[in-house]
Amino acid sequence: VPSERYAPPYERDPTPTAGAAAPPPRDTESTTFDPGPRIGSGTVIADTPSLAGAKPTLVVTSGELAGRRFAVDGTTLIGREGGGADITLADPQVSGRHALVRPANGTIEIADLGSTNGTYVNGARLDGPKALADGDVITLGQSALTVELR
Repeated sequence: VPSERYAPPYERDPTPTAGAAAPPPRDTESTTFDPGPRIGSGTVIADTPSLAGAKPTLVVTSGELAGRRFAVDGTTLIGREGGGADITLADPQVSGRHALVRPANGTIEIADLGSTNGTYVNGARLDGPKALADGDVITLGQSALTVELR
């Protein structure tokens, strides 16, 4: 079954569908944002243009922490106990330092950190950093987290 190519928000067709209102004009002013290597630094991500006024959140939808919400305040490490993770999943299929979520290019992105069982976004295994969109589902072991960007 051929897989559908994921289009990050900045590559999607901006043409509205029939009956839909046209999207507001994009902010074309460039802003440089470097979260640095700090884990859990509390960096304010409202400085990135498309996230201004919003606080990205990861909502655990399955697994032991189902129902918990985690704000992405900067570079956020996801892993298992003992790995120094900002979001700790008690799941034997999750590596100690499994994945990293961080602000990038006006949204947030995720990267697998060489985990044994991989990191999946919307069912596709990551093979490099991936920009996340509102509603994307991240799967690590038996846990699933939904991205909220609004």
